[in-house]
Amino acid sequence: MASDRWDRMMNGSGGMTYGGVWLMFLLGLFLVVLLGAAFYVALRAVTAPPSASGRTVEPLAPSPREVLDLRLAHGEISAEEYSTARPLLDQ
Repeated sequence: MASDRWDRMMNGSGGMTYGGVWLMFLLGLFLVVLLGAAFYVALRAVTAPPSASGRTVEPLAPSPREVLDLRLAHGEISAEEYSTARPLLDQ
């Protein structure tokens, strides 16, 4: 009786067929890929630099008044030119 069961399993009747073998292989492959993706996402989350909004913030362009102040500080314009241009910017 036990040998009958053994014979049926070995001859393909009652045992795992080729479709079942491929299904088990694909399921195992899927689990390996899923674990790899989870590991990758976790590693990226740990090593990524923190950011408040997720976007980089570009510095604002200086205002015309700041440009005028910097030009005076760098010696590009004289104090007389500065005093002439400043009231125009304050309007």
